[in-house]
Amino acid sequence: MSTLAQSSFRASRMTTLHRALFVAGAFVSLPLLTGCQTSCTGDARFDGYYCARGNISNGTYQGQTAALERTAIDRQGEAASLRRQYEVAQDRLRAAKARRATTASELIALESEVESLRRAVARASG
Repeated sequence: MSTLAQSSFRASRMTTLHRALFVAGAFVSLPLLTGCQTSCTGDARFDGYYCARGNISNGTYQGQTAALERTAIDRQGEAASLRRQYEVAQDRLRAAKARRATTASELIALESEVESLRRAVARASG
């Protein structure tokens, strides 16, 4: 075989090798480029189809939903309790202002309590 033929054969073989490596690299990097996940996060927003299917089957998402519902119920109860405390404090402040026998320091303390409860209700509600 002549040197030119050997050189041409090597070049052809290298081109084929480069193509094979390119195709293999494309298959390996395709999931990364398309956003497919290779591991399950347990978060329905980020899990791919197969992870989500498994997490639905094994109850992962149902457990997370139940925990969120319990948290929401607890927070709603806390907000309702704070609203009742706020209303009671407002009533006490109105009564103290109506009596006019209340000292200024008592009024300031009641106004401070009402304002503090108002902020707490706003945080709990929103």
